[in-house]
Amino acid sequence: MPSASGPSFDPAAEYAKGVAALQAGDFRKAERALGNVVKVAPRDANALYLLGLSKAGGGDDKGAVKA
Repeated sequence: MPSASGPSFDPAAEYAKGVAALQAGDFRKAERALGNVVKVAPRDANALYLLGLSKAGGGDDKGAVKA
């Protein structure tokens, strides 16, 4: 049974979705999925890097720099 305080999604699955979306060029979907990962693992360098790539790909250069 999932914890009431834990995320309502599987971070590993969200990471995989984000990577697949980036590879497909779907930057919005990648940003959503990787944003979820960063919420639960804010110091994960790979997730932050990929989130920045998804934001840059979607045209959000300022958001990419912050990520």
